[in-house]
Amino acid sequence: MKILLDTCILIDFLRGKPKTIDLIRKLVEEDHELYTCGQIVSEITAGMRENEETATIPFLKALNFIALTFEDAELAGRIKYQQAQQGKTITLADATIASTAISHNLQLATENHKDFANIPNLQLFYHNP
Repeated sequence: MKILLDTCILIDFLRGKPKTIDLIRKLVEEDHELYTCGQIVSEITAGMRENEETATIPFLKALNFIALTFEDAELAGRIKYQQAQQGKTITLADATIASTAISHNLQLATENHKDFANIPNLQLFYHNP
């Protein structure tokens, strides 16, 4: 299975939350392909503490990386627009993460399921920390 690890999952892993460490370990042992993308890397580094860089950057670089394409960006805009038409609020960052997962046929591992609820064609990976 190919899994895009959302920002919240990566932060919990990097900050040593046992359940998230167990999850990542299990996914690796089961040979799942783990991914990140530009939006998630930006979010992680924006909130990174100075003393966390040594562990964070190599870990992020070890994941499969997906660069944002024109099609991903266009889909993100459409997701944000469609959600607004339904009276739902989604950040452009979350819409971009969702579009990346959809475009590249990845499941999205997140703890923020409500942020991604009801997005057509988005496959969520369920994890309870």
